[in-house]
Amino acid sequence: MRPPRGKRSLIPVVAMVAIALAVVPGFGVAAVGDLSAEDMAEKLVEARGRTALASVERRLETTQRSKEAFAQLLASDPTVIAAIAAAEPMMLAQTLVPTRARLDIEEIDVLDPEGHELLHLSPRDDRHILDDLTIQARAGITVSRAELASGGLLVQAAAPVKDGTGIIGTVVVGRLFDGEELDELAGGAGIVLALFDKTEPIHLPTQITAAWEQHRFDSDATTVVAEHYLPTTLDLTPDQTIMALVDISDLQAARSQRRLILVAGGGLLALTAAAAGLTIARRLTRPLTHITAAAQSISQGDYGQRLPDNAIRELDTLSTAINQLATGVQSRIDQLTSAEQDIRRSLESKDRLIASVSHELRTPLTAIVGYAQMLDDSNSGLSTADLNEMIHQIAVESVDLSNIIEDLLVASRAETGQLTVRKIPVDITIQTNQILTSIRELAATKTIHFNPVPVGALGDPGRIRQILRNLLTNSVRYGGDTIHIVITRDDRQVRIAVSDNGPTIPPDHQARVFEPYERAHHLEGVTASVGLGLTISRQLARLMNGDLTYDPANNHNTFTLTLPSSPLPTHDTARSTTTPRYR
Repeated sequence: MRPPRGKRSLIPVVAMVAIALAVVPGFGVAAVGDLSAEDMAEKLVEARGRTALASVERRLETTQRSKEAFAQLLASDPTVIAAIAAAEPMMLAQTLVPTRARLDIEEIDVLDPEGHELLHLSPRDDRHILDDLTIQARAGITVSRAELASGGLLVQAAAPVKDGTGIIGTVVVGRLFDGEELDELAGGAGIVLALFDKTEPIHLPTQITAAWEQHRFDSDATTVVAEHYLPTTLDLTPDQTIMALVDISDLQAARSQRRLILVAGGGLLALTAAAAGLTIARRLTRPLTHITAAAQSISQGDYGQRLPDNAIRELDTLSTAINQLATGVQSRIDQLTSAEQDIRRSLESKDRLIASVSHELRTPLTAIVGYAQMLDDSNSGLSTADLNEMIHQIAVESVDLSNIIEDLLVASRAETGQLTVRKIPVDITIQTNQILTSIRELAATKTIHFNPVPVGALGDPGRIRQILRNLLTNSVRYGGDTIHIVITRDDRQVRIAVSDNGPTIPPDHQARVFEPYERAHHLEGVTASVGLGLTISRQLARLMNGDLTYDPANNHNTFTLTLPSSPLPTHDTARSTTTPRYR
């Protein structure tokens, strides 16, 4: 390959000044500069290893927080609580197997109060349960930990399961990083992870297995491993160590090339004169000084430092390599920063969800538990009317609880891209009357104006009812004493407008009314919502090629659901004329 035009090789320059006498000073300066540049390059490699280990730490911390959230969510599931209380592994499996698949949880273990296993769900036959975590969970603490186990990095979280009698069991959620997942965890090309427990390997990449069998290096190794991997270590526990191995084969090749050039140049320069040697020293020391200064700046964190083109081809190659290394490190730092921001936003969103769900589920659950305990008390002396009223209230609170859980499940599927809807002809009037019937008790004090007229639309009947249930429930809870339901249509669209004469949403909340966890109303004595109803309602409407909008005009809160128009379904036409009418 011909050298680029304008670049000069070191060997022709040396040949032209072979008669110079001052070879030793020039060669000495060049050697010192080369060693300095080599030292800076090794520091950059060490920085890559530290960056990879920092990425591993952040990923493990994120996984711990995520597993804690999942463990708390499973431990608060009423079905799980009932199954543990009854010591029914089959009931647990019926609940947790679909939950594990839906939430993408790798491993779930359920233990009784004595720590004996009731259920184990895992793609692996081997079991990893950290005893100290389950002990703390049985004491009432939700806790997580990351440590080495059976060829990989194990992250587990344990949460106590409680009912009215106290702690009745433990839920353990786990994730094991092994095989290729460990290398992906390091997050960088040319970086692999080795794991040691008390200096014995738990996991060795295939690239260094032969070196281990031959040399038996340990977790404290500081020199090059397997001929071209430089180690950096992180102590996970006093006995457990994670080692990041950075591939330095390119650096070694560049080092060998530079040494060959220096040796060959030194042999030729030995015949030169002092004047020519001084010229060569100046030609070499100036770019090497720039390279050394740039490498020092890069090693101190200034990854924006770049070296200009060099007239000497070999030094230009070195400058290009250092520039590329700095660019790669900066790019990786930018990626890690962006990933960290994404993780922080995700954790903040999940924290808000957990806080909101724990608060909103507590209200109906507290009522249900309270009434159920009173019904269970044979000495309560309650009349039949009181007992019937309590059973009625349990049913009402159970419906609220079911609606909250339905919204959460839909929001979860929407977030993971798994939410789908049907698009079939539907009689909107039938769906509206079904919702009005289901909220009759809740809306007993309201005046609802609705004139049922059969109207066909294209959509998913269940999802249309879910949207109407959210809109009507909001109007009943937060609106005035009168609610209007108006259905209109044209050749292309059907519009279902739900309006009430209650206080309109404040202007500063109107732009955010469809955002997750946003509550536009805070009324004394009225149970707040999770803040997902309007969000998932708009998502469902758009999945059905429609939309959901808000209009505060004429001092009324008006939410309008728009759906594609469709002929009436033949099997619903007869029923649409026999549904009950409302005021």
